[in-house]
Amino acid sequence: MKKIFYYIFFLLFTLNAYAQDEQAKYEKANQLYYKAIEALNNKEYEKTITYCDEVIEIGGDYRGGAYNFRGLAKHHLQQYETAIADYDLAIKHSPKQAAIYDNRANAKYELKDYEGALKDYSMAVQFNKKFTQAYIHRALTYQQLEEYQRAIRDLDKALEFEPLNETAVEHRVVVAKILREKGEEVTSYVPVAAVAPPKEKTISQSPKTSKRPKVVVNRDVSKERENKDISKREIKTNKKEGKGEIATKDSVIMTSYIVNRTDTTKKTAPKEASTIEEQPIAFNAVKEQQKEVEKQGLVEDVQQLIKQQQLTEQRRLDSLSQLKAAEELARLQEKMKQERLDIFWLSPNIDELNGELLSENGEVTLKLKAFSYDPLTEKNFLVYVNDKLYAPKFGEVSLKNRQNTYTYSSVIQLQENADHLHTIQVKVSNKMGSKNSESLRVLFNPKKPNLHILAIGTNPINLEFTQQDAKDFAQLFAQQGSEQSDDRLFDKVYIKMLLGDKATSQEIKGIMEEYRYTQNIHPKDLFIIFLSSHGFSEGSDFWLQGSEYNPLRKFTTSVSYRNGIINKLDKINCKKIIFIDACQSGGAKAAPSNLNKAIQKISQRKNGTTTITSSSEEQLSYEDKKWKNGAFTEGIVLGLAKGEADGNADKLVTINELYQYLRTVVPEMVLTTKNERQIPFMTKNDLGDLPIYVIE
Repeated sequence: MKKIFYYIFFLLFTLNAYAQDEQAKYEKANQLYYKAIEALNNKEYEKTITYCDEVIEIGGDYRGGAYNFRGLAKHHLQQYETAIADYDLAIKHSPKQAAIYDNRANAKYELKDYEGALKDYSMAVQFNKKFTQAYIHRALTYQQLEEYQRAIRDLDKALEFEPLNETAVEHRVVVAKILREKGEEVTSYVPVAAVAPPKEKTISQSPKTSKRPKVVVNRDVSKERENKDISKREIKTNKKEGKGEIATKDSVIMTSYIVNRTDTTKKTAPKEASTIEEQPIAFNAVKEQQKEVEKQGLVEDVQQLIKQQQLTEQRRLDSLSQLKAAEELARLQEKMKQERLDIFWLSPNIDELNGELLSENGEVTLKLKAFSYDPLTEKNFLVYVNDKLYAPKFGEVSLKNRQNTYTYSSVIQLQENADHLHTIQVKVSNKMGSKNSESLRVLFNPKKPNLHILAIGTNPINLEFTQQDAKDFAQLFAQQGSEQSDDRLFDKVYIKMLLGDKATSQEIKGIMEEYRYTQNIHPKDLFIIFLSSHGFSEGSDFWLQGSEYNPLRKFTTSVSYRNGIINKLDKINCKKIIFIDACQSGGAKAAPSNLNKAIQKISQRKNGTTTITSSSEEQLSYEDKKWKNGAFTEGIVLGLAKGEADGNADKLVTINELYQYLRTVVPEMVLTTKNERQIPFMTKNDLGDLPIYVIE
């Protein structure tokens, strides 16, 4: 017996604990559920999802609503597919909730699954016949599918429940206009609920079935006949019993009559019989009074109905006036939309910049947004720089369109001018007219690049002037920095020389390695290398002999042009020019570079390498005491220091001008002095017509 008692006690204790646990879960789910609603109303969608996740994990009655709210939050985050999955789960828990079907249909609409959306909107109105928004949403879906008559019917249905719904009225005007343009008939819509008379009682029915509205009077006519009968019985009774008064409890009129009669009795002392004789006359008076009251009530009923009809007609006229005003407003709005054209900046943000942007390299990426109901293409956008039409290069312009909103992007490369200030404006045009964006001012004052010179002159056998060549070349550029004059191309000039016995193959490789890891060479800088030595070709490579050159160890005591020079230079992010004055220097064929693009000015050019050699691959390079240099170096000195290479006389020598000068003067010098042929050769040019020297 005790065991049974303990068992029952344990079972009751367990059930109570379970009930308390379930209650705690319910309360927690309740709190989280309403937190999710609050977060959704505050547009805190991530919080909404977190709260809903916790509600779903707890389970219970709130789970269906949590799936729905989580779907709405994901919908606002444009996660439409996962939102639909949540709506599916919500429908499993609440299969007859019209709002959930409407939510799922909206998500399908965003994914352009119009057929799926129509099915869900239809389910929504099936479960809620007066679901105005579902009718409007289904109409918009029909509009996307160009089923305009169905759209009209749904909008009319929505207006039946909400006669002055602005969204329904506006879209009905738009759809009706489309149908009229297609030549289809459209009935002008008058909201039924707005013009129907109120549900009042009327007398327009037949006499047998009509129910008149209640008319307020001072008696209950329905009881009067009963009171009359009672009065007759009482009169007869009084006559038999010989009483002189007639008592009626319920009829006000009969009581009044008896009182009058009593007053008459006091004056003339009538007999009982006379009282009985006058009774029919009293009843006739009552009947006449009753008819008069009923007639008066009928007149009041008619007057009230006339007022009701007048009010109904006024309401109908007001509704028609409001509908016409709404249609006119929608028409004007549509016209304004069609004529609307606007453009404003997205990037750079001219409000934050105060209208002025600072550019270091002169490249500006524009991004603007334009609104136009008339379709736009790239040709509808014109960019003006300093009031002159700018022609962007191919591939530097993009245009994206989404629902009559266009995002225009373009890359602009500014040219340096005297005051360094540029004005950029974008003009957009359509059939209705044109609109200019606000002006963007760009300050472009590029810092001058630095110049780095490495002059190498080895000490080879039977070459006398290699070291002098290197010294003279370096001296040419020593005065080309802004420290000497403001009209120079370069800010600072850094010169290193490796001469004579120090110019071994190992030192040449080592100094190239140092330049690779130096910190003071910047992308806009120019790095010029001058090499004067013996050289030889081997296979597809050119080798430069070091001062310790040994024919038995020719590769160990020489520097590979490809691996020791070019590959090292490719790792240095700047512009590079190589001058090689060596026998068979035409064999110095540079490896392809990834930085090869034609550039117009030093500060605007991408980095690459240009190589000019003193001779072609099969020719020798010559020197002479008359020049005290190699012929190639002597030509460079004459072309730059003497200004002879300045072909257009603008006091500025470019790489192309120098090369054309060397191709003319060097062969003439060698032929005249040595009776030999030597023609300089440009084996690689990644930099285009780069300016390199300012003439004094």
